[in-house]
Amino acid sequence: MTLELDSPLQYFKGIGPYRAELLSRLGLVTAGDVLRYYPFRYEDRSQITPVAKLTLGEKTTILAKVVKASARRTRRRLAIVQAHVEDATGAIICTWFNKPYIKDKLEKGKEFYFHGKVDSYRGLQMVSPDIEEKGQEEDGLWATGIVPFYP
Repeated sequence: MTLELDSPLQYFKGIGPYRAELLSRLGLVTAGDVLRYYPFRYEDRSQITPVAKLTLGEKTTILAKVVKASARRTRRRLAIVQAHVEDATGAIICTWFNKPYIKDKLEKGKEFYFHGKVDSYRGLQMVSPDIEEKGQEEDGLWATGIVPFYP
């Protein structure tokens, strides 16, 4: 079977009837619809900022090494993961709520790209930043390139 721009999505490998139904709720019924489904904004994450030059309230990307990572639970069973990370210019704390699986990624000594908003709580902090291990950039473009955001 030859697939054309007006071919229904359910006939494409990996989609099937169920996923085609979900996509149709977004108005994506044919291959042509998918090609014309544009992002509503882009975010440039290609500029790496040294920790010493971070600005409060700004979304930014840093490349830092994990010094220490810990996980704990509060009385209300909320999981909190914190990582103390540093680069050659300074240190910052990254915090995630209800994402205990992130602790397993954060091995001491590994370098990661962290992207998020810089806040201040007992020092500089990023809350729930996106992370990507250094060296994995080709597999996951979202931490270090221009990232599209779709409706």
